[in-house]
Amino acid sequence: MKINGKNNNVILFIAGFIYIIVAIAILLLPFDDAYVNMLVASICVCVVGLLLIFSYIINKKWFYKPGWIFSQGMFCVVISIMFFLKTYNTLIDNISMVLAFWALLSAVTQITTSIQIKYLQFQKWQRLFFAGILNLIIFAFFLINPVAEYISDVMMICYYMIFSAITLLAEPFSYNK
Repeated sequence: MKINGKNNNVILFIAGFIYIIVAIAILLLPFDDAYVNMLVASICVCVVGLLLIFSYIINKKWFYKPGWIFSQGMFCVVISIMFFLKTYNTLIDNISMVLAFWALLSAVTQITTSIQIKYLQFQKWQRLFFAGILNLIIFAFFLINPVAEYISDVMMICYYMIFSAITLLAEPFSYNK
């Protein structure tokens, strides 16, 4: 199969489905050790980040359009590296803050990209804008973290991965003129 700009939508779909499959697997069939759950989620985030970066690089048209895919891929790789470098105890203490700032950075890039594509007269810019607004709400939720004693951090990561997957699966349909 020849890799070109047309394959980037397939890569986005693969990344979205990886998020969904891993998140559902961790939610329904968790490992006995929470550290293993976190490690599997971290590997998934890293793989998806690398897929997003690769998807952006192979699509030459995206170099001339604003996009949040590359920055989201970089966020995923950096966050997964942070997960790998932390010990379990320090990671659990800070996971809500890491997730909060991941959601904030995603929100900022999604909202600014949606505003740019609106002025470039793309249709369906609202999808990305509302995904950014939802990421702002998720940022506030992770920052306040009102259900920390009821929902584990691994479950919060899985829910955020599912939300990110939905956003990734909708991305190829956002750039119609």
